[in-house]
Amino acid sequence: MVLSYSALLTVENISSIAERFGFADKASVEKFIMDFEVHSHIAQQADCITRGGLCMPFHLPTTEAGRLSIDIDLLMPGWWVKQDASWAA
Repeated sequence: MVLSYSALLTVENISSIAERFGFADKASVEKFIMDFEVHSHIAQQADCITRGGLCMPFHLPTTEAGRLSIDIDLLMPGWWVKQDASWAA
C-alpha cells in the first residue's frame, strides 16, 4: 500500500503543524493525518461523503482550526435507504 500523505508523517512536519495551529498533543495531529490517509484509500474504492470533525478543516479559516477529529465519519449514499424510515425519527 502506498501512503498518500507520507510526506506529512515526519516528526518535523507533525511538530510544525502542531505548533502552527496550537495543538499541544502531537499524537492527535498524527492521528488526524492518518484519518485522511484512511479516507483516501476508502474513497478510491467506494463513493462516500466525509462528515463530522474530519471535514472541519475544509470549512474553517486556517487560523480557526481549534480541534482535531480522530475518527472518520462517512456517509455512503444509498446504504441507509430503507422502506420504513421510522428508524431515523
